[in-house]
Amino acid sequence: MELMTEDWTEERLDDLKGQVDRLERRTDEGFRSLREEMDRRFDQAAASVDARFKAVDQRFDLVDQRFDLVDQRFNDVNQRFDDVDKRLDSVAQNLGLIDRHFDTLDGRLYAMHRTLLVFLASMFAGLLGLIAAFVATQS
Repeated sequence: MELMTEDWTEERLDDLKGQVDRLERRTDEGFRSLREEMDRRFDQAAASVDARFKAVDQRFDLVDQRFDLVDQRFNDVNQRFDDVDKRLDSVAQNLGLIDRHFDTLDGRLYAMHRTLLVFLASMFAGLLGLIAAFVATQS
């Protein structure tokens, strides 16, 4: 690089000024093109990230749908268990009725048994009395 001296002509200074102006334009154009390139790359990266987030959101939506299906299945199973519980309660009530009927039947059978025993004891006593009377009349 050469230092400016007093003997430089106006043409030389104009030429230098032109070179500086061209350098400034080239620098501005370079920065502008770099800025445009960075903006383009950023837009591409942002679009890529947005697309990836949309894909992840879709996956989460699918997972949510699957969980909703699982929840529905659990609700169906719970409903079935509730239905089975109601049926078992009905069976338990019926078994309670049957048990009371058996208790009544047991009471009746016991009473019948006691009546038959009393009848048989009376018959036995009557037969003994007849046998005793028959033996008494024969002697």
